[in-house]
Amino acid sequence: MTRFFVALAVVAATASSVAAQAPGAELPLPAFLEKRVPEELASEGHVLSRDNLTLKVEAAGTIFVVSLVDLTTGRVAASTKIDQLPADREAAVASVTHVAADLVTQISGREAPPPPPPPVIVDDRAERAAREVANLKFQKESIRFGATYDLYVSNTSAVLTRNWTAYRGATDQELEPAEFYRLVGHNELANEYEHRRKVAIGGIVAGAALMLGGTVYLFANLGDNCQTSDPNFETCIDNHSNTLNDVALATTVLALVGGAAVFVGAYYYRHPHPVSENDAKNMAEEFNNGLRQNLGLPVVERHWLHDVHIAPYMTHGEGGLALGARF
Repeated sequence: MTRFFVALAVVAATASSVAAQAPGAELPLPAFLEKRVPEELASEGHVLSRDNLTLKVEAAGTIFVVSLVDLTTGRVAASTKIDQLPADREAAVASVTHVAADLVTQISGREAPPPPPPPVIVDDRAERAAREVANLKFQKESIRFGATYDLYVSNTSAVLTRNWTAYRGATDQELEPAEFYRLVGHNELANEYEHRRKVAIGGIVAGAALMLGGTVYLFANLGDNCQTSDPNFETCIDNHSNTLNDVALATTVLALVGGAAVFVGAYYYRHPHPVSENDAKNMAEEFNNGLRQNLGLPVVERHWLHDVHIAPYMTHGEGGLALGARF
């Protein structure tokens, strides 16, 4: 008899455990409704998945929001609010099923939204072709800069000088300096450049001629025609000495004037440009930007310095900071 009651107690406990784990008992009410209501709607002929819809139930205290959500867009197709649901879950399922069915009917009664307009296809082939033509024309007419170097070597030293040169177009046509100045709209600088070149050539040629003439004049008057047998020998020597002094003075003056002329000519030969390289590059940049504007191309801003850095240095007995940059 005791064994019978023990077995009965075990069966009762098992039944209680199974009842506690009944389907949906462990789920929150919104999730329980989202699971059961679509099943009830399907039994009534409203299959949400066939209409690309899903049910969403949200709770805020005693208020429940029931929504039908479009599976494609994720947007709410229809929604309503229930102030309070019955405490019994099956009664809550019946209440929400009725509300969801009304929402399905509401959605089915609406007109389908118009399809989105087809994407606008822009034919920009003509614009791209015009841009390519403009770029080719810019490359043909724009100005860029390069450098040339002159090496002067003597018996004891060598001097390397750098000169800037302007080029035009993709073929790197070298521009004469005067042509460059006129091209960028500065005729006065072109005239000044030509004047400096003339001064350089004239100064060197005239100075060399003066120094050479003075040397020839000096050597031509070094000799004397005084004869010791001449009774006026001493007078002749005095006259020759005076003449030689005059010749030496004239030769010195010619040498100084000629040397100054050569110096001026050499300076202008080494510095023929009336402006600095940086100023010339600014002029070329203005020309290139104007060319870009005329061709309908974007204007490029010029940056002079790149990678500026400061580094310490130290040598024997001295030290400091070195400033470096890339132009």
